[in-house]
Amino acid sequence: HFGKLSQQELTDSITVLRTTLSGYLKRESELIEVDFSFLIPQPIRLLGHIPHRFGNQVILWRVGNLRDKDIIQSWLYYLVLKATRQPVSELRFYYRAGDQARSLTFSEIEQETAYRLLTNYIQDYLASFHELKWAITQGIGDYLQQTEETYGEEVCLNALHAQKDIYIERILAQTARLDFEQLHQRTLAWFELIMKSIKED
Repeated sequence: HFGKLSQQELTDSITVLRTTLSGYLKRESELIEVDFSFLIPQPIRLLGHIPHRFGNQVILWRVGNLRDKDIIQSWLYYLVLKATRQPVSELRFYYRAGDQARSLTFSEIEQETAYRLLTNYIQDYLASFHELKWAITQGIGDYLQQTEETYGEEVCLNALHAQKDIYIERILAQTARLDFEQLHQRTLAWFELIMKSIKED
């Protein structure tokens, strides 16, 4: 019965999203090619593509509940669109919430802000090859809300354990002292604006 229930839930999820996205699924989408250089301080070339462009919209989706990784990916796509001045008026991500289809987008930001944020992310990514740079990447909204009221090492440690990441657990077991304040500040720097910018329908 469990297998049948799970299959039915999956079928229902697909049906809900298919109905919501029917206008897009009947059309051909395009890839947005990205080839852009950042000066930080040496030129760093960003190459890649953003999928599912429909006219002046980028429409993304998943058959399932919204995850933090979906928010982060959508945010990075949004920043790239803004920083490179793509002729796109909206990026929207659709997902399932219970038996309904929901979507999120982000508040408008300036091109200069998007460029600055992407530059910061790239700098931290490059620096991570030489030193540990990590942050809370799951349960981000709950963590930020909780730390508005109370912040301490125990809160950070509990949030790290909640990631259920073998790599993180190994580091925690081998490290005598962690800089929890730095971890907290990096989480704020990376994700606070994302969570404040989310607009859900």
